[in-house]
Amino acid sequence: MSQSAGSSSSARSILKQQMEATSQRLDHLIQSGAFKDHHFSRKPRHGIQRYLNMWEKRNEHLQIMTSNVSYLDLKQLKKSRNLPYQNDDNLASYPVIPSTVFDHPHALKDHHGMILAYRFRVLTEHITTLEESQPLLPARPILPNARGNFLHRHYAIWADYSKTILQSSEYRRNHPQSQQWLQTNQPLFKYLSNTLRMLDPEMYVKFTSVDRYLPPDFQRMAGAWHGVAINENMQPNATRAETHIDWQDYYRAYNAVVPWGTFTGGHVVLWQPKVVYELRPGDCLFFMGGIMAHQISPVTSGVRNSLDLFTHKSSFDWKKREDRANGIVHEY
Repeated sequence: MSQSAGSSSSARSILKQQMEATSQRLDHLIQSGAFKDHHFSRKPRHGIQRYLNMWEKRNEHLQIMTSNVSYLDLKQLKKSRNLPYQNDDNLASYPVIPSTVFDHPHALKDHHGMILAYRFRVLTEHITTLEESQPLLPARPILPNARGNFLHRHYAIWADYSKTILQSSEYRRNHPQSQQWLQTNQPLFKYLSNTLRMLDPEMYVKFTSVDRYLPPDFQRMAGAWHGVAINENMQPNATRAETHIDWQDYYRAYNAVVPWGTFTGGHVVLWQPKVVYELRPGDCLFFMGGIMAHQISPVTSGVRNSLDLFTHKSSFDWKKREDRANGIVHEY
């Protein structure tokens, strides 16, 4: 066999493998149920295929780093309720994943292929809308909190310390401005939700599974996510880099962090994987904040604002109780 013939055969083999992998991913997306809440004008399979084609193109230049700690390790470590030892002297040796103006997403995977973190770009108009909608948030005094002197509020549904699902007091107190702000930023939340749908369809199905029992005037606050923390006016010497785990978040869930403003610093430190993500306006970071110890490094100049989309475990505990009350015992 000539060298050219061998090369052609190898290329055909690679192409066949790629086509088979794409077909498997398409079947997985369909079977997962992640598109059951999506209306397609044509056959669903054709529509999902278009989503998959766009997703694969978007991740053509995906950069991958392998974590030194696995998802199962992190899940087990959380049970101890102890934060890992943090050595700021060693922090300087951690790799920094720089922000980029190019749409080159970055994934942090464990050795089983589980994605622990995924950094990507959102659309410029999403950040512009965040900036322009900020005045919709009701003014309030800046009171010191555990992480510094800056505005911090939650718009969420959860069942923390309650047998039923509730809207957060800040959402209710700020209504109708809170709902107006959420509605204004729906394009961003939709974009993030579609990213989650493609990255981890089972997680998307889990997040949206509560809809069956939500009261008529309730809704998930930030697309697929049940809540959003809004942090405003983080400035140098006014924020504390406090290491924490989001103990109340569902352990098998991504947080989604989206910053905006004009600032330097404010990186996301993931302690157990020993990696630092630089986040600039236009970046979004998905990461498992419910099992990974993390902190925001100090803002060194300017003013940083950010969203942190989250989902509390208590919402799913509430859904389980509703399932049992309705005779459903095997569905999560």
